[in-house]
Amino acid sequence: ITGNTTNSNLAYGIYLYSSSGNSLEQNTVSLNVQFRQDMQTYGVCLQSGSNNTLSGNTISNNSVGLKTISSPGNSIHYNDIFANTANGLESNVNLDATNNYWGSKHGPKPYGSGNGYLGPVTVRPWSKVPFTQAGAAYQATLGMDDYCGFCGDPVNMSTGAFVYAHTDIKVPAK
Repeated sequence: ITGNTTNSNLAYGIYLYSSSGNSLEQNTVSLNVQFRQDMQTYGVCLQSGSNNTLSGNTISNNSVGLKTISSPGNSIHYNDIFANTANGLESNVNLDATNNYWGSKHGPKPYGSGNGYLGPVTVRPWSKVPFTQAGAAYQATLGMDDYCGFCGDPVNMSTGAFVYAHTDIKVPAK
């Protein structure tokens, strides 16, 4: 599945069930909407499949960007995963999701201010720069050197270092 745009779908942008050995590359998956208030939406959902590869995709503005359910051995690398409201990625199996851009050069929550993840997911190392034009446009709205980024967390949670300099307003002296 290559070079597609899926948006404004009900519940799922791309849903693979019992499907293995697929390659999802250079797709844009965003703005998939809820059809019930008690249900999350997923940009990409891999359920009961294995050994799928996701690379070079933009996954943004969904409830959850990517969800894997009982789907071991998937490869999730070199994607831009950002601006999803709940989490960028959720998995109930061990998942290698290294070298992705999470919407912050400081990585996903809890390490930085990018989209968070849930479950036994390996995210380190992550990319400090986006791979797609949509990711670059998103990063430009944040400011490349603005540590507070999207959600404003001036403390690096992995090291405990407080790195923050900001001026809200300057009042001239009389």
